[in-house]
Amino acid sequence: MIRSSVDEYPSLMISRFNINGVPIPVGHHLCISGYESHTSCGEATIVDAHVSLQSLRPGIIGDTYRRMIRANIPSSNRDVGGTVFINEIHNGTLYTLVLGILTSDLRKNRNSSGNVVIQQLWQIINFAPAQDIFESLLYIDLNIYGQLQQ
Repeated sequence: MIRSSVDEYPSLMISRFNINGVPIPVGHHLCISGYESHTSCGEATIVDAHVSLQSLRPGIIGDTYRRMIRANIPSSNRDVGGTVFINEIHNGTLYTLVLGILTSDLRKNRNSSGNVVIQQLWQIINFAPAQDIFESLLYIDLNIYGQLQQ
């Protein structure tokens, strides 16, 4: 479940996770659920970005990440780690697709295309060390949320 600051949808049930790498086109409407911004949305500006960020590893100055999404979404550094998702309505039903994780807020460089960097979920899952972990997980939908609403 994603908590939302949108009055019409105070909480969103996740319908699917984009684990197969369904492409996201430039201009596509994306939203984040972050600690400080709560829910904010914008458009994808680059969908195959190469981004250099300050490294968190000791002794390494920077790391380059490939196949990232850059987007213009209002956010803050406190939103990093938040869920990136899209909402679509089909036949009157709202579907929420989780795309990835907000990785960086690039507000320092306002001349760049896209102020946030998004790590796509399918890349995290397919990264060799992480793949072993995800392959051993079992997802079970117990419809607990639906049962609680009755």
